[in-house]
Amino acid sequence: ALADLEALARQSQEEAMRRTLTHIHDDLEAMLAAQRAVNAGIDKLHTAVTELGRVGRTEAREASKLSREQGEIREMVAGVLPDLEKVVVYDWAMKRVARWMDDSRTRLDAREIDEELRTTTDRIARELEKLIAAVVETQSLPMSTEFAEADMENGGGDGGSASGPPIPTVAELLVLKGMQVDINERTRSLDEAFDPQSATETQLRQLSVIGEDQAEVRRLTELVTSRAQQPQGK
Repeated sequence: ALADLEALARQSQEEAMRRTLTHIHDDLEAMLAAQRAVNAGIDKLHTAVTELGRVGRTEAREASKLSREQGEIREMVAGVLPDLEKVVVYDWAMKRVARWMDDSRTRLDAREIDEELRTTTDRIARELEKLIAAVVETQSLPMSTEFAEADMENGGGDGGSASGPPIPTVAELLVLKGMQVDINERTRSLDEAFDPQSATETQLRQLSVIGEDQAEVRRLTELVTSRAQQPQGK
């Protein structure tokens, strides 16, 4: 009888995890679709400003509209952050996305329709794509995988969440894997054009950001793997 109860409890936990994954996936997809629309608008606006040589009235109105839309997506991010508080990698990634969205709005409001704006908004979309890909891959895995089981035994995350179970740790590791691939690609791209004797401010800033991202990915990887390896009840 005890074994049956434990099996039922595990099944309930697995179903709850899958519901959480589906909910997070749907939220992220909605954000990505909206962000892609904003990015397309920014690309079009950038072309118009470049051709005109300045920000005219029409372009200023469009910048204001895009800023409002970016703000609406930022509110979507704020809405999911409480649910991700115990999922350290997703929490960190979404807070980073939120900062980029704030930067995007600031530049739009200042009518700074430049390459830095496009780079920032492109990073938002890429980050959301990595988060979604990790959720999709996790959904394809049985919830009885090693890391999912560790989450269930340990109460998940850093002690569980009153709003529901966290996503499996394997989803966080998949995000970190995607981030590491992205860091490697950015490093190779920068290395091809980098000359220490004549490096530009932009290149030096890119190098600094890569270093910061690498350090954060290493920290989070150590945190997540250490948490997953904790004995039950610790």
